[in-house]
Parts: sequence; C-alpha cells; structure tokens
Amino acid sequence: METLALRDPEETGRWDAGAVEAYQLSWPGKAAMLAALRSPAAAVLKPCPEASLEAARMPHGVIEGDNLPVLKRLRKRYLKRVKMIYIDPPYNTGGDFLYEDNFRARRGDGPGAADDEGRRHGPWLNMIYPRLVLARELLRDDGVLFVSIDDHEVHTLRLVLDEIFGAANFVAMFAWQSRTSRQNDTDLCVQHEYVVAYARRRRQAQRRLTAANEALWRSLPGFAAYATMKGGIEVLTTYLAKELAERQITVNVLAPGAIETDFGGGMVRDNAEMNAHIASTIALGRVGQPEDIGGAVSSYLAGDFGWMTAQRLEVSGGQLI
Repeated sequence: METLALRDPEETGRWDAGAVEAYQLSWPGKAAMLAALRSPAAAVLKPCPEASLEAARMPHGVIEGDNLPVLKRLRKRYLKRVKMIYIDPPYNTGGDFLYEDNFRARRGDGPGAADDEGRRHGPWLNMIYPRLVLARELLRDDGVLFVSIDDHEVHTLRLVLDEIFGAANFVAMFAWQSRTSRQNDTDLCVQHEYVVAYARRRRQAQRRLTAANEALWRSLPGFAAYATMKGGIEVLTTYLAKELAERQITVNVLAPGAIETDFGGGMVRDNAEMNAHIASTIALGRVGQPEDIGGAVSSYLAGDFGWMTAQRLEVSGGQLI
C-alpha cells in the first residue's frame, strides 16, 4: 500500500512521524517568559495615606499597579495563605477597552509571529501564564482559583491551568448568561461566558456524602447539621450546670477533635490523604490518638476539675485556631 504523504499546511514538521513525542503546551516566547518569571520583583509597594481610611487598624487593602510585580511582592508574605482568588483577565478579543484586550502580535513581530495561531494566542499566553503561576503560589492547599473567560481563549486557558495546577485539580467550568439582548450577527448569537475553577489540591477521596462517611463530613467545619447539634449540646450543658449546681453536681462537655479510631468507618485512621488534610488544620500538627482523649476523660472523672462547671473542654490539639 502506498504511504499517505500528509503535508502540514503550515510546514512546521509537527505531522512528521519522526517528530519528538511529548504531551506539552508550547508557544513562541514561552522560554523567555519563564526566565522573566523567575526574576525578582523590581517594583516596591508604597502606602498611600491620602487615599486611605483608617489604614492603621484595617486588615485589608487595595493595591493599584501592574499585577505581575505586585504578585511577586505579595508572594513572600502570603505564600500558601490565601483561601480564594478570583481574576477577570483580558479575553484577547482583539479590541481595546479601559485596559488592553488585544494581545495579538502583528506579522513579523517577535519569534513565531508568522504562525497565525502563535500570533493570535502566544502574547496572551505570555501575559497570563506567570500571573497564574504566582496565584497558585499564594493559595492554601485547600484554596481555589476562579477565572472569568469567554470563547476567545477558554480552550487555551484550560490547557494552561492543566499545566500549572494539574488536570486532576480541575473543579468545574461554569457557563453563565452574560447578556440577554440580541446581537445582529449573521450566524450565531453568543450570550454566555465562563468561570473556570481549579483547586490548589483537590480532594480526590470522600467528595460525595454517603452513609459510610456521613459522620466524618459532619465533623468538618461548615456542616450545618453538626454545628446545630454541637451548639445544642453546649446550651444544654449550661442549663444542666445551673439546674444541678444546688446539688453540688458539675456539668461539662468534652469536645474531642478528629481521632484515629474506627469512628466514621475509620476514615481518619485509614485514609492517609484525609488524615494529612485534617492534621494541616491542627496547631499541634497531627490528628488525635485514643489515649489523648482517654487522658482528658480520666483527669475529669478523677475530680481534678471539681470547681469547673458549664464549660466546654476542647481536646483537639488546637484544631482550626
């Protein structure tokens, strides 16, 4: 049989059978961009008292400036401390608004500019890539990034985020209706944009609430049913302590944290990923052992806390403090 003589219309050689095989995202200027990313920040953040309101006691602030050097400056202070980041970058539509929205190179400008795809997407990639890398650096292990985008670069953005965050940390791509009026287009009227979400380290286990892990989920912060139950027990403790005080009976409640037992199907004990995640939220750096709780219970029953009543004894190693 005659071999098909396929000809790459752009004559780049990427269809050749002898080409180097690798799963990667490449574009003109990527090497230079990565080199610039590693360079230290040249800018300096300066306070602006005349534009501030009670800045000395406010925990938050507004920073005005190019976000790349600002992110470099913030990296040292906020490394792995940020819970959520939302960005609304230029969509590379080819137009100009209040900010630059046209990152398309002209023919003959820079390396690979004669390649239409590289000319269209390369400059935008060189702009967005270092900012996404630094954003990931700021996120906590349980942090999440949201990025607004439209059809012009959504496919490119997904590839970039897969490379930076890892495809396993993709969370979702939300489509939302960005306009309700009609456009007088001759083919299709596009009325939606996207918000793409990636986690710094997405939990791969126990992402669905089931009967087997219900007890564990109820122990996590933010679970309303658990919080209601916990609050109810503490109120009951206070009322019982008052009611029984005349009989010299003390009432306290002991609240253990996550413990390596068979409780909840042994998930804290047997699931290394879950164990490590919970340990990262505990001041003493590990989840509890049965003897940690046993010691607290025996001390209480021995009468060493006889003058204490209506209190909640937190035995969790300092979880979420």
